[in-house]
Order: sequence, then C-alpha cells, then structure tokens
Amino acid sequence: MTGGSTAWAQGGIAGAVGLTDSPQEHASDTILAGAGLNVSSAVEVLTTEGADRLNELISMGAPFDRDEKGQIILGREAAHGQRRIVHAGGDSTGHHIHKWLSNIVSKTPSIEVKESAFAWELVVSNNHICGVLVYQYKEGWVFHKAPFVVLATGGSGQLFSATTNPSEATADGLAMAIRAGLKVADLEFVQFHPTALSSSRTSKGLPMPLITEALRGEGATLHNSKGQRFMKDVHPEAELAPRDIVARSIWERLIEGEKVYLDVREVLSQNLNNRFPTVQSICVEAGIDPKTEMIPVAPAAHYHMGGIAADESGRTSLQGLWVCGEVASTGAHGANRLASNSLLEGVVFGHRVAEDIPQKQTYSINFNEFKRSPKGIIYVIFHYTGMVSEKKAIKRLANKNSKVSCHYFIKRDGTIINMVPDKFVAWHAGLSCWKSHKNLNSRSIGIEIQNSGHTNKYEKFSTKQIKSLLLLSKILKKKYNIKSKNFLGHSDIAPNRKKDPGEKFPWKYLAKYKIGIWYNLPKKYLKFKDIEVSKKNKRLFNLYLKKIGYCQINKKAKYSKSVIKAFQRRFRSKIINGKIDNECLEIAKNLIKRGLN
Repeated sequence: MTGGSTAWAQGGIAGAVGLTDSPQEHASDTILAGAGLNVSSAVEVLTTEGADRLNELISMGAPFDRDEKGQIILGREAAHGQRRIVHAGGDSTGHHIHKWLSNIVSKTPSIEVKESAFAWELVVSNNHICGVLVYQYKEGWVFHKAPFVVLATGGSGQLFSATTNPSEATADGLAMAIRAGLKVADLEFVQFHPTALSSSRTSKGLPMPLITEALRGEGATLHNSKGQRFMKDVHPEAELAPRDIVARSIWERLIEGEKVYLDVREVLSQNLNNRFPTVQSICVEAGIDPKTEMIPVAPAAHYHMGGIAADESGRTSLQGLWVCGEVASTGAHGANRLASNSLLEGVVFGHRVAEDIPQKQTYSINFNEFKRSPKGIIYVIFHYTGMVSEKKAIKRLANKNSKVSCHYFIKRDGTIINMVPDKFVAWHAGLSCWKSHKNLNSRSIGIEIQNSGHTNKYEKFSTKQIKSLLLLSKILKKKYNIKSKNFLGHSDIAPNRKKDPGEKFPWKYLAKYKIGIWYNLPKKYLKFKDIEVSKKNKRLFNLYLKKIGYCQINKKAKYSKSVIKAFQRRFRSKIINGKIDNECLEIAKNLIKRGLN
C-alpha cells in the first residue's frame, strides 16, 4: 500500500505524553501557532484525545524510537514549549508508521484494499452520498456503491511550483467536494515549510526534499549569505518561532537576492547519522556534506489548513460523508499548523470518524440486487438517457426512488462508469420481450449512453462515446460469450414504450465488429419508395420479424406499427412510418438469410 503524504512525514507525532507536559500546554502552543484563529473545541479534542491515541499506539507496539532504558524518546520542534514529539526511525516517522499500519491492514480480512485507484466523482442523491466514481488500473471506470464514505485524500501541495508534497497531493478530494456542493472553509490558509532543500542538484519534477523542523528543535540555526544568524532579530524564539514567521523571514531574504542556509555542523554533526538518517541521505544525494557544509534551504508549500468543512466527528454538510486528515477543515490548526500536529490529526479524527459512522442509519441506494437467472447473461441492451444533463442522469440512475438503473453509463467524453456490478440485476429493460424471454432484466447487461433523446433535440452520439461503447461491448461479448444478434436496442425489446437508442445510433458501424447484426444488400433491392406490398409479403414480413426476435404480436398474427417502426428505426432510418415496404421486406429477408449470427 503506497501513496499519500503520511509516509513522507519526517518529524513525528506530537502529544502531551511527557511527565511535565499537559494537553492544556499543547493546546496553548497550537493556538499560538495558529494565530488565534483556531476553533477552540477542535483544539481541545486534538490535544486532549491526542495523548490518549498516542498512548494507544505505544501500547499496540508502534515502532517509536526508544533510549537505552526502553523509554520513548521525545523531541522538540518549533513553537512547542515542551519536548512532546514522538518519532520513529530518527527522522522517518511517517514511513515507519505507514509501513506498520499497512501491515496490520493487510492481515485484516474485513478490509479490502484497492490500489492504483483514482477517485473521480462523488455521486449524490437527495443530499446523501450514494458512492464514488473511481478509475481503477486494469479495471477502468468503476462506481463503488456506498451509503457511507470517508474522504482522506490529502492536501493541495502540487498546485504550487515549490512543494514538499508527493505527486498525489493534487486537491482532488477538495475538488470533488466542491463539485458536489459541500461546504468548505479556510481555503486561504496554506502553510509553507521554511526549510526545504534548495539545490539545483536535486531531482527536477519531484517534491522538494524536506529538511525536518526537528533539526532546529535540536539547535540547528539559520544563516544568510554572509553567514549571519538573522532569526534572533525577528522573533524571541529565533529558529523555534512558528513556521509562518520563519518562512516569511527566509522568503524576504531570498527575494532580495540572498541565499539562506541551515547550519547543523556544530550541534548535530556527531549524531546526524543516527538521529537524522533521512536528512543525511537527502543531502548526500544532492552533493552536500551536512557535517562540513551548511544546507541551502527555501520555503515550499507544505500543508493546507483549509479544506472540506467538518465538525469534531468529521461530519460534513453532506449526509453519509465524513472527512479526515489534510482534506478536512475542522479549525484545529487555525491559520498555521503546529509542527507534528498533522499525523496527530489523522490519528485523533480518524478514530472519531470510526466511532461515529456505526451510529448512523443505513441508507438504501438504487441497486436491484436480485439473483440473476441461473442461465446467466445472454443479452446486452443499449439505451440513451433522454436527459440533457449528465450529472442529473447519473443522480437519477443512483436514486433509490427512481426505480431506474443500469450496469454501465457512458458519458459524452467517453468515460465509462460501472454503476451496478454485472452479477446483480439492474432496472433498465422494464416491461419487455425478445423471442421467448420476457424478464430481460434477469438475462441482460444494460448500457446507458448519455444523450438528450428525442424529446430534447436528439443529438448525434460522440465519436468518443461510440469508441468506448465498442470497447465495452467487445469485453462483454467475450466475457459472457454473447452472440452478435443478442446486442439489442431498448426499442427492440419495448417498441410500444421506447425509441432509444434511436435512429442516430450507429448499428451498421458496430456490426462490422460483430456487435449487433446488419444486412448486406445491393442498392437495387432497397426500394423504400415502393410502400405497397402484397398481403402475402406482409405475412412473410411478420414471420421474418418473429424469427429475428420481435415478439409483440397481436391476435391477428400481425405486428403493431410500433414494432415495425422499431425495426425501421434500427435497420432503415430514412423513413420511420410503421408501413411495410419492399425495402423493409428485403432487409428482413437478408437478415434471415445471413443467419442472424
């Protein structure tokens, strides 16, 4: 399990677990760093419960660093009045904790992990979450049904040219929430870490390597181009001032053409390999020996205090949706996050979310999870949505009250959404019939293609839609051994009610790839202007329709005009009048002759 910002955290987890420390002192430092713009109740939760959650991790065997006596080592970072930072692997706390927890998750049978998956859209109905549209590597677009969803998608660092954040931190969770109409808060509060490695020898296109704040907590100092310390003149705490103050001070010198360096030589050179192995390797890779050289540093986007508005239990303005971590905005951090409160936030509010979810009632969403016919899937039915708005169409298909659903939805841009798993029945065919089958829902896969339909200025299907439809159809054909003749339109199986996918649907094109059937007749046989046929030929045409599969026939062994129109709409779209002409007769005859394969 890879990805996310947790594994990148160097410093550690803050918590009032020391003998001389208290949650109140931790809260005071948090509010001071946040410029007093914190939500006091959220700060209280973070610092009070933080100590409890941290002690739980210690008791569970979390791989925190210990001294020779087996006691947890506590470090100090900027703006902390006490040593309260628990760390692992020296300066690679996030990596070690992430690895430890991932191992626990992998051994938990009740948890299914989907890797290489990209969350794309929140599906909402009646102000309640219905699930998440996800792109999964190898599987493609998949709609994950869920009455409850937790977003823990991280921050927005990659929106900035200089950042310490990994490539996944692209604010997608926040964007999904905004598109879904959720409340957001404090988006202007973006924290820049003061000391990211600034070197032309670092890898281009990758995040700027972080030089952990814990170095300054242990006595490292900042110097200008002349080798002079400058933070003593800026803030009483000098290098241990809050991050925003240190970052601004460094930036002021950089824009004046100076360079800024972090000096660890005197204080930490003897202990650098043991306490700060990550920093040591980062510097060596960049061609810097931190034991003999000062480290060039610059501010870089590091953490987003703003995000999706949430209460102290992680609840959002959307029912069934919780948020946790950097994507959330509880107000705990104010305008500037205190160092090492980020991993703490995940631990504290993650626990609260987990405690809160079971208290909510289950929300039923639109999936008809009936068992299929034991004979399995033999048909694929094509539909159009008949709606102008894609968003409204998706909402309707996921709405429990609409009694309409489908297995796959194809957007105008060709995106394929798996709305209902193939193994379940979807409500798409309705009252229908083909050959001897009347309950087509139980035997078919339903594909909805976004199109405004006949009542809304019926539009041409996009090239991207048809390309995606062809790909999907080929997959389904092979997977379920579906015959070409069993790819049908909604109007074929329900001609009295439906016109979709309509006369603009490219049946002839799809048939080239054995998706659906088509005829092969010289133009001389296509005399659609000659609408008069004998009674004998009318009876013959009705027989052909029956052999093809059309089954809505009246007591006089004749098909209604709607059935004939359905045939024309599919195979002869120039004239759709419900009258049997020679062209229709010859087409039907040729289809039978070709064997309907």
